[in-house]
Amino acid sequence: MESLSQAFPIDHSETTVSKDQSPVAINIENLTKRYGGMTAVNTLSLAINKGTLFGFLGPNGAGKSTTIGCLTGLIDPTAGRINLLGQPFDSNSI
Repeated sequence: MESLSQAFPIDHSETTVSKDQSPVAINIENLTKRYGGMTAVNTLSLAINKGTLFGFLGPNGAGKSTTIGCLTGLIDPTAGRINLLGQPFDSNSI
């Protein structure tokens, strides 16, 4: 069984465009969230272009809600970076 990153490789070439002209709406790099000894999200990286319809699908416990929590600022990630519309984002941004 191939991993998600193998099935859908990310082309990061568009993420280097200037902040004002970036076609990327959401850029996540190596997002990790741990709760004690349990890893809820393990080094997730993805880029979602502006105007793209995107959904999270997966079994219970796969980290979907935790990832959304990190994207909304409700959960602080353990590691990794999130950029929304070319700007760095964390729970202190809101």
